[in-house]
Amino acid sequence: MFTYDRYSMTDSSRDVRWARVADQVHDALLEAIVEGKLIAGQSIDHREWAERLGVSRTPVREAILRLEAFGLVDVEAACFTRVTSFTPEAAARELRDWRVMQQAVISTLNPAVLPELLCQLREAIAAISKSLDDVQQRAAADFAYFALLRAASDSLSLRLGATAAAYRLRLALPNSPVDTELHEAIAAALEGGAPSAATTVLGGWPALRASEAAHLSDAA
Repeated sequence: MFTYDRYSMTDSSRDVRWARVADQVHDALLEAIVEGKLIAGQSIDHREWAERLGVSRTPVREAILRLEAFGLVDVEAACFTRVTSFTPEAAARELRDWRVMQQAVISTLNPAVLPELLCQLREAIAAISKSLDDVQQRAAADFAYFALLRAASDSLSLRLGATAAAYRLRLALPNSPVDTELHEAIAAALEGGAPSAATTVLGGWPALRASEAAHLSDAA
């Protein structure tokens, strides 16, 4: 929980402070999506979240608008705010978009960052292995693995696009199995010093292709 004193600040500092509070609310909502505490179709009560986080409803509304821009919530003024739902066909598109964006991110990795990145990826793989009995924790660890790859990209626009795609995919396919073999294969490809090899691994991974096809079949 966090609080702020809106009466002790000047106008300019208040704006900065409120922006930071909105950032914190935004991060809390994103964390809830990753952890499976907010799921597709679920309503978001602005007052409830404001009370939970110890803030006014203003930064909650601002955070919600950011999530809407990412395609993570649907907002109908004065009616409702709901976490975005996905049809099977839309879920298949999200999986494809996530894969393409993640490939693009990997392709921009600077070889100079690979040694440190590989250490981080190995730690993430170990964390996934330790969460075998907790589905949500395992999914969150999987999300964190690919977040490391996104964070290491030299391209801000790709990082932002890939991050939005990752959160949408978490909502669209919340029960997707965590593929540790894919994690290992990507890390192994990067160990060779060629990000292009890792993009090839991800692009042609059979389980991802099969999942895309299965969801498209469900939509037919």
